[in-house]
Amino acid sequence: MDFLFLDESGTKGIKNMDKSYPVFSMVGILVNEYHYLKYYKDRIRDFKIKVFNDPNVILKSYHLIKRTGPFKILNDEKTEAAFYSELYKLLKDLELKIISTCIEKEKYARLHKNNPYDISFSYILEKVLLIRAIKDNVYITPIPEKRGKREDLRFSKIYKDIILTGTQNAPRSQYFEYYPADLSEWFYRENHAEYGQGLQIADIITYPIALNQWKPAEKNPIYDHIKDWIIDQKVFP
Repeated sequence: MDFLFLDESGTKGIKNMDKSYPVFSMVGILVNEYHYLKYYKDRIRDFKIKVFNDPNVILKSYHLIKRTGPFKILNDEKTEAAFYSELYKLLKDLELKIISTCIEKEKYARLHKNNPYDISFSYILEKVLLIRAIKDNVYITPIPEKRGKREDLRFSKIYKDIILTGTQNAPRSQYFEYYPADLSEWFYRENHAEYGQGLQIADIITYPIALNQWKPAEKNPIYDHIKDWIIDQKVFP
């Protein structure tokens, strides 16, 4: 079985867009269950101890960018250089397999009415089904971040709709074969002891992927280190 850790960057709607950040990106990270439980979690924990001297630090892109919370230490240039050096080693060691979408919302809104979140999630589920699950006969368990009752219910509904109806390139029978029928037991907070580490890595890499599409000329070292591990990337529209 593979886990599919999910995260997104940007607001979901296409009305009243934030002009300062007019993109939406969703990322899924595929990780083999055995690899995750036996290696992945401990490797991330070791990274946190080495950099922050605290295994309970939450890796959050927002705080990394703003240099807030535990990331205040990065205001020191030497500490910042050491942090990124260790982060790049970590990302390489994790052997990431990344599927991503990015939506330029102003262009998208002229052509589509569907919510960017819905189409991104549908695309990632279908792509993982086709290039991993069916190809290698591997069961997939999506793990989204727990947001709150209302958002989790909406996410669950989107998921159930996809599973029950299928998508353009895959019938529902294939979704039933390789995905769980219900996700209600698979929502977790980023601080969850068992599955939070995977969600945190998804969080850290999602903004750099969105930034590369939005401002490709801007310095983006995290993206430069992960781009070779993106096994599929879809840009809408």
